[in-house]
Amino acid sequence: MSDNTVTPDAPQPPLTVRDTSSRPGWNLSSADIDKMVTGLRGAGVAEEAITAALKADGIEVPAKPGTDTRSEAEKAFDQSSLAPAASGSEYQVQWYSHPPIPTDELAAALNVPVADRIGFQQALDTGLRGAMAAMAMPREVGGALIELMCDSAARYSQLGSDAERSLYNRAARADAEAVLGPDATKDNQAVLGRLPAPLVTALANGGYLSDAKVLAQLALQNRRQSARDDLAKASK
Repeated sequence: MSDNTVTPDAPQPPLTVRDTSSRPGWNLSSADIDKMVTGLRGAGVAEEAITAALKADGIEVPAKPGTDTRSEAEKAFDQSSLAPAASGSEYQVQWYSHPPIPTDELAAALNVPVADRIGFQQALDTGLRGAMAAMAMPREVGGALIELMCDSAARYSQLGSDAERSLYNRAARADAEAVLGPDATKDNQAVLGRLPAPLVTALANGGYLSDAKVLAQLALQNRRQSARDDLAKASK
Protein backbone atom coordinates (compact mmCIF):
# COMPACT_ATOMS: atom_id res chain seq x y z
CA MET A 1 0.00 0.00 0.00
CA SER A 2 1.45 3.36 -0.98
CA ASP A 3 2.04 6.28 1.37
CA ASN A 4 -0.62 9.00 1.17
CA THR A 5 1.82 11.78 2.11
CA VAL A 6 2.57 14.27 -0.65
CA THR A 7 6.21 15.36 -0.72
CA PRO A 8 6.36 19.02 -1.82
CA ASP A 9 9.85 18.66 -3.29
CA ALA A 10 9.08 15.62 -5.45
CA PRO A 11 7.75 16.05 -9.02
CA GLN A 12 3.97 15.82 -8.90
CA PRO A 13 1.44 15.17 -11.68
CA PRO A 14 -0.86 18.09 -12.54
CA LEU A 15 -3.39 18.56 -9.79
CA THR A 16 -7.00 18.37 -10.95
CA VAL A 17 -10.40 18.59 -9.33
CA ARG A 18 -13.70 17.51 -10.75
CA ASP A 19 -15.49 20.01 -12.95
CA THR A 20 -18.63 20.83 -10.98
CA SER A 21 -19.66 23.61 -13.34
CA SER A 22 -20.30 21.19 -16.23
CA ARG A 23 -21.89 18.46 -14.12
CA PRO A 24 -25.20 19.73 -12.74
CA GLY A 25 -26.39 17.68 -9.81
CA TRP A 26 -23.07 17.14 -8.01
CA ASN A 27 -24.02 18.04 -4.45
CA LEU A 28 -20.83 19.81 -3.42
CA SER A 29 -21.28 22.47 -0.80
CA SER A 30 -18.79 25.17 0.09
CA ALA A 31 -18.02 23.09 3.18
CA ASP A 32 -17.10 20.11 0.95
CA ILE A 33 -14.75 22.31 -1.10
CA ASP A 34 -13.24 23.83 2.05
CA LYS A 35 -12.64 20.35 3.45
CA MET A 36 -10.96 19.19 0.24
CA VAL A 37 -8.71 22.25 0.11
CA THR A 38 -7.87 21.93 3.81
CA GLY A 39 -6.81 18.33 3.23
CA LEU A 40 -4.62 19.31 0.27
CA ARG A 41 -3.00 22.09 2.26
CA GLY A 42 -2.46 19.79 5.21
CA ALA A 43 -0.81 17.24 2.92
CA GLY A 44 1.70 19.84 1.74
CA VAL A 45 0.34 20.54 -1.76
CA ALA A 46 1.61 23.89 -2.99
CA GLU A 47 -0.90 26.73 -2.74
CA GLU A 48 -0.40 27.74 -6.37
CA ALA A 49 -1.16 24.18 -7.52
CA ILE A 50 -4.40 24.14 -5.52
CA THR A 51 -5.41 27.56 -6.84
CA ALA A 52 -4.68 26.65 -10.46
CA ALA A 53 -6.65 23.38 -10.23
CA LEU A 54 -9.69 25.03 -8.67
CA LYS A 55 -9.72 27.94 -11.10
CA ALA A 56 -9.37 25.58 -14.06
CA ASP A 57 -12.61 23.88 -12.99
CA GLY A 58 -14.43 27.14 -12.30
CA ILE A 59 -14.42 26.75 -8.53
CA GLU A 60 -13.86 29.78 -6.32
CA VAL A 61 -10.73 29.40 -4.22
CA PRO A 62 -11.52 29.43 -0.50
CA ALA A 63 -9.57 32.02 1.44
CA LYS A 64 -6.42 30.66 2.98
CA PRO A 65 -6.68 30.86 6.75
CA GLY A 66 -4.05 32.78 8.60
CA THR A 67 -3.49 29.82 10.89
CA ASP A 68 -4.36 26.15 10.70
CA THR A 69 -7.21 25.80 13.21
CA ARG A 70 -7.49 22.03 12.93
CA SER A 71 -6.87 19.99 16.05
CA GLU A 72 -4.04 17.47 16.13
CA ALA A 73 -6.63 14.71 15.77
CA GLU A 74 -8.04 16.37 12.64
CA LYS A 75 -4.57 16.80 11.15
CA ALA A 76 -3.75 13.16 11.85
CA PHE A 77 -6.95 12.04 10.12
CA ASP A 78 -6.35 14.31 7.11
CA GLN A 79 -2.85 12.90 6.63
CA SER A 80 -3.86 9.27 7.12
CA SER A 81 -5.04 6.63 4.65
CA LEU A 82 -8.61 7.53 5.64
CA ALA A 83 -8.38 11.01 4.10
CA PRO A 84 -10.03 11.70 0.73
CA ALA A 85 -7.95 11.40 -2.42
CA ALA A 86 -6.69 14.73 -3.70
CA SER A 87 -8.47 14.12 -7.02
CA GLY A 88 -10.26 11.40 -8.96
CA SER A 89 -7.11 10.74 -10.96
CA GLU A 90 -5.50 9.16 -7.91
CA TYR A 91 -7.81 6.14 -7.97
CA GLN A 92 -6.15 3.14 -9.62
CA VAL A 93 -8.60 1.06 -11.70
CA GLN A 94 -7.69 -2.08 -13.67
CA TRP A 95 -10.36 -1.83 -16.35
CA TYR A 96 -8.95 -4.74 -18.36
CA SER A 97 -9.61 -7.12 -15.47
CA HIS A 98 -12.89 -5.49 -14.48
CA PRO A 99 -14.70 -4.44 -17.68
CA PRO A 100 -17.89 -2.41 -17.23
CA ILE A 101 -21.34 -3.55 -18.35
CA PRO A 102 -23.04 -0.95 -20.59
CA THR A 103 -26.74 -0.28 -20.10
CA ASP A 104 -29.00 2.16 -21.92
CA GLU A 105 -29.89 3.92 -18.68
CA LEU A 106 -26.31 4.31 -17.53
CA ALA A 107 -25.18 5.51 -20.97
CA ALA A 108 -27.93 8.13 -20.88
CA ALA A 109 -26.84 9.27 -17.41
CA LEU A 110 -23.29 9.61 -18.71
CA ASN A 111 -24.48 11.31 -21.92
CA VAL A 112 -22.76 8.84 -24.24
CA PRO A 113 -24.15 6.37 -26.85
CA VAL A 114 -24.42 2.88 -25.37
CA ALA A 115 -23.13 1.39 -28.64
CA ASP A 116 -19.88 3.31 -28.30
CA ARG A 117 -18.09 0.85 -26.02
CA ILE A 118 -14.86 2.82 -25.85
CA GLY A 119 -16.68 6.09 -25.28
CA PHE A 120 -18.87 4.43 -22.65
CA GLN A 121 -15.89 3.12 -20.70
CA GLN A 122 -14.15 6.48 -20.87
CA ALA A 123 -17.29 8.28 -19.69
CA LEU A 124 -17.83 5.73 -16.92
CA ASP A 125 -14.21 6.07 -15.84
CA THR A 126 -14.63 9.83 -15.58
CA GLY A 127 -18.04 9.52 -13.92
CA LEU A 128 -17.03 6.98 -11.31
CA ARG A 129 -13.79 8.75 -10.46
CA GLY A 130 -15.82 11.91 -9.97
CA ALA A 131 -18.32 9.98 -7.87
CA MET A 132 -15.61 8.57 -5.63
CA ALA A 133 -14.13 12.04 -5.17
CA ALA A 134 -17.58 13.51 -4.41
CA MET A 135 -18.03 10.86 -1.72
CA ALA A 136 -14.54 11.73 -0.38
CA MET A 137 -13.32 8.16 -0.84
CA PRO A 138 -9.75 7.50 0.28
CA ARG A 139 -7.23 6.90 -2.49
CA GLU A 140 -6.70 3.26 -1.50
CA VAL A 141 -10.43 2.53 -1.43
CA GLY A 142 -11.95 4.29 -4.45
CA GLY A 143 -10.26 2.33 -7.24
CA ALA A 144 -10.91 -1.03 -5.62
CA LEU A 145 -14.54 -0.05 -5.07
CA ILE A 146 -14.98 0.83 -8.77
CA GLU A 147 -13.62 -2.63 -9.65
CA LEU A 148 -16.02 -4.30 -7.20
CA MET A 149 -18.91 -2.36 -8.74
CA CYS A 150 -18.02 -3.56 -12.24
CA ASP A 151 -17.72 -7.16 -11.04
CA SER A 152 -21.11 -6.82 -9.39
CA ALA A 153 -22.67 -5.55 -12.63
CA ALA A 154 -21.14 -8.46 -14.55
CA ARG A 155 -22.75 -11.00 -12.23
CA TYR A 156 -26.03 -9.10 -12.20
CA SER A 157 -26.16 -9.11 -16.00
CA GLN A 158 -26.24 -12.92 -15.96
CA LEU A 159 -29.47 -13.07 -13.95
CA GLY A 160 -32.39 -14.08 -16.12
CA SER A 161 -35.45 -12.57 -14.48
CA ASP A 162 -36.67 -9.64 -12.40
CA ALA A 163 -37.38 -12.07 -9.56
CA GLU A 164 -33.77 -13.24 -9.53
CA ARG A 165 -32.49 -9.68 -9.61
CA SER A 166 -34.78 -8.65 -6.77
CA LEU A 167 -33.63 -11.59 -4.66
CA TYR A 168 -30.00 -10.79 -5.47
CA ASN A 169 -30.42 -7.18 -4.30
CA ARG A 170 -32.17 -8.20 -1.09
CA ALA A 171 -29.43 -10.72 -0.30
CA ALA A 172 -26.73 -8.09 -0.83
CA ARG A 173 -28.44 -5.66 1.55
CA ALA A 174 -28.98 -8.38 4.14
CA ASP A 175 -25.35 -9.47 3.98
CA ALA A 176 -24.10 -5.92 4.40
CA GLU A 177 -26.42 -5.36 7.37
CA ALA A 178 -25.34 -8.67 8.90
CA VAL A 179 -21.79 -7.35 9.06
CA LEU A 180 -22.33 -3.65 9.80
CA GLY A 181 -25.70 -3.66 11.53
CA PRO A 182 -29.17 -2.47 10.51
CA ASP A 183 -27.98 1.08 9.81
CA ALA A 184 -25.76 -0.04 6.93
CA THR A 185 -28.43 0.67 4.32
CA LYS A 186 -29.11 4.11 5.76
CA ASP A 187 -25.38 4.84 5.73
CA ASN A 188 -24.80 3.81 2.12
CA GLN A 189 -27.85 5.78 1.01
CA ALA A 190 -26.53 8.85 2.83
CA VAL A 191 -23.18 8.81 1.06
CA LEU A 192 -24.81 8.09 -2.32
CA GLY A 193 -26.89 11.21 -1.72
CA ARG A 194 -23.83 13.24 -2.70
CA LEU A 195 -24.19 12.06 -6.29
CA PRO A 196 -26.68 12.98 -9.03
CA ALA A 197 -29.83 10.93 -8.57
CA PRO A 198 -29.97 9.77 -12.24
CA LEU A 199 -26.46 8.34 -11.96
CA VAL A 200 -27.24 6.50 -8.72
CA THR A 201 -30.45 5.08 -10.17
CA ALA A 202 -28.69 3.93 -13.34
CA LEU A 203 -25.89 2.30 -11.34
CA ALA A 204 -28.41 0.53 -9.11
CA ASN A 205 -30.54 -0.69 -12.01
CA GLY A 206 -27.40 -1.90 -13.79
CA GLY A 207 -26.32 -4.01 -10.81
CA TYR A 208 -23.29 -1.88 -9.93
CA LEU A 209 -24.57 -1.55 -6.36
CA SER A 210 -25.83 -5.13 -6.02
CA ASP A 211 -22.98 -6.54 -3.98
CA ALA A 212 -22.61 -6.72 -0.21
CA LYS A 213 -18.97 -5.58 -0.36
CA VAL A 214 -19.92 -2.52 -2.41
CA LEU A 215 -22.74 -1.62 -0.03
CA ALA A 216 -20.49 -2.19 2.99
CA GLN A 217 -17.76 0.09 1.63
CA LEU A 218 -20.30 2.83 0.95
CA ALA A 219 -21.66 2.51 4.48
CA LEU A 220 -18.17 2.56 5.95
CA GLN A 221 -17.35 5.72 4.01
CA ASN A 222 -20.35 7.49 5.49
CA ARG A 223 -19.14 6.45 8.93
CA ARG A 224 -15.59 7.62 8.19
CA GLN A 225 -16.89 11.02 7.16
CA SER A 226 -19.12 11.19 10.24
CA ALA A 227 -16.07 10.45 12.38
CA ARG A 228 -14.14 13.26 10.65
CA ASP A 229 -17.06 15.64 11.19
CA ASP A 230 -17.14 14.68 14.88
CA LEU A 231 -13.44 15.56 15.17
CA ALA A 232 -14.17 18.99 13.71
CA LYS A 233 -17.06 19.55 16.14
CA ALA A 234 -14.95 18.43 19.11
CA SER A 235 -12.23 20.96 18.25
CA LYS A 236 -14.61 23.92 18.45
